[in-house]
Amino acid sequence: MYFYTYMLDERFEIISLASAIATVSVIPSVLVSGWLVQKLGKKRLMLCVMASYILCFAVRLFNVTSIPLICVSALINGFPQGIFNVMMPTIQADNIDYVEFKTNWRAEGGISSLDSFVAKASQGIGGAIGGYVLAATGYVANQPQTDLAKFGIAFNTLLMPIIMLSIGLFVFGFGYNLSPEKLAEVNETLHQRREAKNSTP
Repeated sequence: MYFYTYMLDERFEIISLASAIATVSVIPSVLVSGWLVQKLGKKRLMLCVMASYILCFAVRLFNVTSIPLICVSALINGFPQGIFNVMMPTIQADNIDYVEFKTNWRAEGGISSLDSFVAKASQGIGGAIGGYVLAATGYVANQPQTDLAKFGIAFNTLLMPIIMLSIGLFVFGFGYNLSPEKLAEVNETLHQRREAKNSTP
C-alpha cells in the first residue's frame, strides 16, 4: 500500500490488475505441480520456486514504477506461488515423517505449531524491519515523500524480498537434505516399524 500510494500516486486499481494476472498463472501451476515434483524432486523444485520469486522482483528493478513490468512480474509470480502453496504442506509432512524416523516419535502437533510460530514471528520481524527502513529513510505519512523516502519504500517492496529470498535459497539449498532416495528410506523404515508393531501381540 505504501508503494501504490506514494510511488504510483494512489493507483490502487493496479493491485487488482496484478492479482488477476497472477491468478492466470497460479491455476496451471497447481495443475502441473505433481508432475514437476516427479520430474525434479521436491527440493530442486522448491529451489526453482524461490529463484522464480527472486526473478519476479528483479524484473521490476529495471523500472520500479513501470505498470507493464508490474504486470509481467505478477505473471511470473503466479506460477511459483501456485507450486509453493501445493509444496509446503507436503514438505511439512515429510518433515514429520523424518522426525519420527529419527526419534521414533510422531509429532504432528509440535511441528505444525513450530511452523505456525515461525511464520508469525517472521511476519512480525519482517514488519519491524520494513518500519525501521521507512523511519531511517525519512518517511512521513500523508505527504509527498523525498527521494530517499521513496527509495526506502522501493527497497522494502523489491530489494528486501530479493535479499531474504536469496538467504532462504541458500539455507534451504544447503540445509534441507531430504532427497527422494532419503525419503524412500524413511518411508520404508516407518512402514517396517508399523508392520512390526501391528504384528506384536
